[in-house]
Amino acid sequence: MVESIRPLQVNGQTVTKATLVPGDRVTLGAACQFRFLLPVPVSTSALLQLVSGHRLPVSVDGILLMAETLVLGPARRLTCRCRT
Repeated sequence: MVESIRPLQVNGQTVTKATLVPGDRVTLGAACQFRFLLPVPVSTSALLQLVSGHRLPVSVDGILLMAETLVLGPARRLTCRCRT
């Protein structure tokens, strides 16, 4: 669920509240865009992946939205990829 004080876009539709599903694109402001992902079906931890090419003040590939579980490892479809 995403809820905003100011309108944002989810898949091109302007909203202030929406239930996100994997693959949804969330646009903040004029063009800053994230993709919402649930990479591991058995975990409710999610990932916001920056896809618009914007540069943030620090190096960021994505934002983890933590739930009760987080799956780490080298596989591409895990919530958080890391070397073993």
